[in-house]
Amino acid sequence: MKKDWDDWTDNEEEAICLFCDKKDIPTNIFSHMTSEHNFNFTKLRIREKMDFYECIKLLNYIRRNVKENPAFTMDTNITKTELKSILEDDINLQPVLMDDALLYEMELIKKLQDTEEKLKKMEQAFNEYKQVVQKTFLDKLENNDNLELPELEDNENKKENESESESDHEYIDSDLENGDYYFTSYANTDIHIQMLQDSVRTSSYRDFFYNNKSFFKGKTVLDVGCGTGILSMFAAKAGAKKVYSVDNSSIIAKARKNVKENGLDDIITLYYGQVEDIVLPEKVDVIVSEWMGYFLLFEGMLDSVIKARDKWLVEGGLMAPSDTSIILSLIENEDWINSYYNYWNDVYGFKMTSMKKEYILDGQVAVLKPESIISDEVKVKSWDLNKASIEDLSFTSEFKFTCSKNARVHGICGYFDITFRNPKESTFEDVYFSTSLLCKPTHWKQCTFILENAFNVQQGEIIQGTITVTRLKRNHRDLKVDLSLSRASSNEILLDKVRYFVR
Repeated sequence: MKKDWDDWTDNEEEAICLFCDKKDIPTNIFSHMTSEHNFNFTKLRIREKMDFYECIKLLNYIRRNVKENPAFTMDTNITKTELKSILEDDINLQPVLMDDALLYEMELIKKLQDTEEKLKKMEQAFNEYKQVVQKTFLDKLENNDNLELPELEDNENKKENESESESDHEYIDSDLENGDYYFTSYANTDIHIQMLQDSVRTSSYRDFFYNNKSFFKGKTVLDVGCGTGILSMFAAKAGAKKVYSVDNSSIIAKARKNVKENGLDDIITLYYGQVEDIVLPEKVDVIVSEWMGYFLLFEGMLDSVIKARDKWLVEGGLMAPSDTSIILSLIENEDWINSYYNYWNDVYGFKMTSMKKEYILDGQVAVLKPESIISDEVKVKSWDLNKASIEDLSFTSEFKFTCSKNARVHGICGYFDITFRNPKESTFEDVYFSTSLLCKPTHWKQCTFILENAFNVQQGEIIQGTITVTRLKRNHRDLKVDLSLSRASSNEILLDKVRYFVR
């Protein structure tokens, strides 16, 4: 595979030279800087083995200095000491030029380099595996041993929650630790069309803005994780004076085109980067974000929204959404269980019970029929997003279900509701939606925790329980959900601290 990425171009995007006003595609700009300004960025990057963030820092450093002093120059042969001071200063992560196409170019280069590196690792791992297999086979052949495969450890006698340690389910890839996987997953069109076509989601945000135009007139708005820019454009159309839109995915380039195509680029300013690193020219009146994931908290984006609130929201400002809750209910759905869980008991006459394990370990994301619900809906945790802290997002709650009919319990179904409200404005029109199985389906669906051992309940019976939700240490996108259930009348244990994962 070719290692020189200098031929990579994006013909649709014009970049501005670091030292003058010349505009051209990024590849030509880098060549221009070499010939006209005696600064070979590519040579410096390769020589010093600069990573993605170091490249971003250097570009922003040069732009900042040229802005202050148009005669500023940069020598390709800069000393390691001077370069180190630039690359260690996090202030240089903050963009100087909004919609800087050279920064987008760095991300494209990084993606190509990351892909090549992963392919190398896969090839190396496969070669090592072949060597191990070959050596093991030859050793056994030489010793005239039985060549049968070793048996795996039998854990059937262990409790489910003890046999699976947290580390067994954490991702090792370092890309996941720094959030690259999360942001990259939102760079593609498919996920955005799925979200936009979710009419419950998108129309709720639209109604929040359009039904309250008198409130938004003249306001400043920050859109965290703007994606295609749809929420920012809603805000602008609702009368916002200024909208700041932030995204750390390359979708920001398309969002910029969407904004310009709709004639809103005089109101909406787009920032490429993490919201924690962005510097806005002012505080804002409203922060809007569509941060919700499966089971509400999957993906961990709410952390960034809370940090943005604490840094950029004016005192008394509005968070949108403003309130949210996680809700649980008991479900009975024998057809679904037989199709996806018990199916493995008899696959064309063969037992494959080991395949059932993931349905016990992982919360199953699917749309359930309304008739599946066999209890009341119980809120186990609520947040006022104007006040909630990051620490509040991990919690333990006790709850009680009242069974609505005689039934067999196959699982615990989890979902959430969302509210947009502004109690300080008497004329403000609140907006609400729910991802309950009793409501119109959304792309979030529901998250069901399957019981390995189903049990019967009677109408009016009370089933009590405890839920604990925390993050995985290595990959904060994912959740650990510990659940317990018992009969209130007899304290019979039905589910004993079983650990599930949402990932």
